[in-house]
Amino acid sequence: MIKPRPGVALLSALLTLGLVIALASHALWQGRRTVTAESAARDAVAGRWLLDSTIVWAAQRVREDGLLATSSDHLGEPWAQPVRNQAPEGVWTGRQAAAGDDAQALEIDITIEDAQTRINLLNLIEGASISPVWMPVFIRLFEQLGLPREELDRLSLSLLRASAGTAQAGPAPLMPQRVDDLPWLGLSLTSAAVLKPHPSVLPGRLGLNLNTAGLAALRAAIDLPEEAARSLIARRQGRPFATLADAGLSDRADPALHTVSTRFFEVVVQVRAGSRWTLHSRALLQRQGGEVRVLWRA
Repeated sequence: MIKPRPGVALLSALLTLGLVIALASHALWQGRRTVTAESAARDAVAGRWLLDSTIVWAAQRVREDGLLATSSDHLGEPWAQPVRNQAPEGVWTGRQAAAGDDAQALEIDITIEDAQTRINLLNLIEGASISPVWMPVFIRLFEQLGLPREELDRLSLSLLRASAGTAQAGPAPLMPQRVDDLPWLGLSLTSAAVLKPHPSVLPGRLGLNLNTAGLAALRAAIDLPEEAARSLIARRQGRPFATLADAGLSDRADPALHTVSTRFFEVVVQVRAGSRWTLHSRALLQRQGGEVRVLWRA
């Protein structure tokens, strides 16, 4: 009869205990991983829903402004006032109670911008040729920014070829949808970065809103010296222009180039959940009478 060696039973028990602990630890880790993944998935879905809802809210705000009996749009109106650190009351209450999230961590920032505060890049195209009205505007803008004229020429020709599409001989670039698309139209990355704050990409031929436009855009679109452009900005801050005549530009005011209202708005949304995650979204809205629709969202 073989007698068990001393300590073998203890060693066997310890090995068994170690195996049980390892299996329990793995199961616990796997469970935590599953819970984390499910929580992240819920956060992503809820975050996207919240971004969508916020853009709908912004569109409603723009629509309400359009229903007012005013013929101008300016930076003193409710739509132009940014919303900062807003808590979406009641939206996440049920999920927070279930998941134990910090209810005070969720914040939303919303900015609605007049898209016609910048010069519409597509104004450069007039039918099958370069616009003789808008090309001088962009020449002045490029001169202000210190950008090469040859890059403007390449940009214009690329736009012309893109608008012609298959009717033009040879491969044509795609029409730009956003200002970020400028490098594929012949601009260097450096020039595109310098130019980016000043143009927009909007459908149709659209005037620059003199109530909201910045200094560089005003100087380019009206052909004003810097001092006169600054004076115009100061006057509109005191009393926004209800008509082009209110701008006091005399024969410089041109309805083909200038306006005091807008039909296009860009919405910028940011949703933060404490330090855990941040979501961003941008959308372009078009307002036509009492209707507002989303043209694109990124």
